[in-house]
Amino acid sequence: MAGFDFLVNAVAGLAANSLINSAVGIVTGVGAAIALHPLLIASGVIVGGTAIATMRSIIKKYERPALEIIQGGLE
Repeated sequence: MAGFDFLVNAVAGLAANSLINSAVGIVTGVGAAIALHPLLIASGVIVGGTAIATMRSIIKKYERPALEIIQGGLE
């Protein structure tokens, strides 16, 4: 399970980083090619993956249990 979590965090971090770098590149006039810079990709996997992992752990910590139907009743 830890390997799957790591993979999800890394892929989500890479996707978030690519979107942010593309937007910054387009706004500054450099273009979306800035998202393909190897150093920015590596930093996105590390920083973005850490951010995604932190958000997922916070969500798991404060997640409310689903409602349970109580079987039985008055006898």
